[in-house]
Amino acid sequence: MAEGPDGFSASRVFLLAVRPARPAETTLSRRELALGASLELGADSHARFLPGFEGAFGLCSAGDPAEPWLTAYAVEFLVRARAAGVSVPEAAFGSTARWLAEFPDEPANELWPRAAQAYALYSLALAGRPRPGAARVLADQGAGRLPTLLARGLLGAALLRMGDAKRGEAQLREAVADPRREPFAQDYGSTVRDAAMLIVRARKRGEQPIA
Repeated sequence: MAEGPDGFSASRVFLLAVRPARPAETTLSRRELALGASLELGADSHARFLPGFEGAFGLCSAGDPAEPWLTAYAVEFLVRARAAGVSVPEAAFGSTARWLAEFPDEPANELWPRAAQAYALYSLALAGRPRPGAARVLADQGAGRLPTLLARGLLGAALLRMGDAKRGEAQLREAVADPRREPFAQDYGSTVRDAAMLIVRARKRGEQPIA
């Protein structure tokens, strides 16, 4: 089946079909792949996705409550799919990106909303829609306000993409200093998953926006 970044299957998380424009009946989102195989998408592919009314993604359907972390993941997936040659509907993507751009400004009194804000800032930077002010505010509040190495690493990678090397590198150092986390939490992660995602983003930190 079609895979999102780092092997996280998007088709299991939100309604997304990736298929060639011709013939229309060919659907790739449910195609089984051999272990270790990858899905090659050509320039004639397009994505169809259904965010909620305001642009955010819900956990099981577009009618579910907005899931900020999941919406950030969806934006990253769609940006990388577009870079791979998939046609992504601009109106729907723009609605989702606008919702995500407003989320870092919301009060976040608990650890997990702040983790979602860090991911939102990374996905927005990847999409060429950076929020440097919000990223600096979150970084200056201290790494202790972010619950996982992934959240700290994503914020660091976002800052590096925005040209703030001092804050970005500081966040990455904080990320690797203490990798421990709860095994089951609101970002569906584990220490191993977080470390793998962080390695990929640290490796690609010099990328230009790929929107």
